[in-house]
Amino acid sequence: MSAAKILAQGVQDLGLTLSETQQRKLLDHGDLLLKWNRVYNLTAIRDAGEMLTHHLLDSLSAVARIAELARRAQPDAPRVLDVGSGGGLPGIPLAIAYPDVSVTMVDIVQKKTALLTQCRAELDLRLKPFLLRSSRQDLNHSQRRGGRGDDRCNWLFNSAIPAPRRETALSCWYRDQTCEPGVLDRLLGNWSD
Repeated sequence: MSAAKILAQGVQDLGLTLSETQQRKLLDHGDLLLKWNRVYNLTAIRDAGEMLTHHLLDSLSAVARIAELARRAQPDAPRVLDVGSGGGLPGIPLAIAYPDVSVTMVDIVQKKTALLTQCRAELDLRLKPFLLRSSRQDLNHSQRRGGRGDDRCNWLFNSAIPAPRRETALSCWYRDQTCEPGVLDRLLGNWSD
């Protein structure tokens, strides 16, 4: 079965409604990720079929819930901050499936944000790749000073977004599930080296 048919079946099984153009963009994102991965080692997955099932469809399984949470928190202008975006998962599939949701993607690795910038241009997406010009050492420094999860979260938002809005709701997609607000705080509170 072709990649297009596998994707179409997966989209249908997930209960999503995506146009042929959106599905083509998803496949193009997978192709870009495979191409860049050969040079920059962005993901352990090298097989096109696994890229489709383990990355694209896996991300699509969460995008409806993420978009719903963003719309609930900010009905007039839903926004999502994808921290540790890597190869653009789930941020790029979210931006493709829900173009009304503004997606900001943050990573500390320049080669990953370069891929995100390339994807934005080639796939004509409304997303904002952002290279976080700092390091995990800053987080460790906060922790050594007795910092809590809130301090690390404040550091992240102050570094990534010049003026975060107070009504921004936090949610977290961790592994294969979307977590309710509050879970992110607990994850940050348990963060360790």
